Amino acid sequence: MTGASAEGRMLEGIASLNPFRVFRTVKWSECDPAGVVFAPHFYCYALGALDAMVLHLLDGVRGEVQSPVKSATLTHYSTLKPGDVLHLEVAPVHIGRTSFDMRVEGMSDDRAIFNAAVRIVCTDQAVTRSVPVPERLKGRLLERLAIPDRKENREEE
Repeated sequence: MTGASAEGRMLEGIASLNPFRVFRTVKWSECDPAGVVFAPHFYCYALGALDAMVLHLLDGVRGEVQSPVKSATLTHYSTLKPGDVLHLEVAPVHIGRTSFDMRVEGMSDDRAIFNAAVRIVCTDQAVTRSVPVPERLKGRLLERLAIPDRKENREEE
């Protein structure tokens, strides 16, 4: 968890491990003068939640395999303003040989804020090329697979 506001409320942290949920409080610095979050910040929110989940699944140790984003799409439904608390739920939806797809759903109160679909590719930083998803990470992703009964989501290039 990270810092507290003047009222003593946490600004961001992990709310639940399974399903994996994080929360964050919107800051003024993320908004335009009208008090609405700049659109690019929604990608940052989604990627921050994904990174928190991957680090959690790897017990905080990345090793030599990195996991950069290959592609991301975001569907935006509603705005956020300073002080709003954004709840982000992260789940794997597909696990391939060298990459995996994740879903991030953002909610505030009972409002859907956005949905994001992100493909992450595993790379070896020393040689800058894709490598198989590490077995430990793959196993932990499989345990949380959002669609566990679809075989084609478990193993594919």
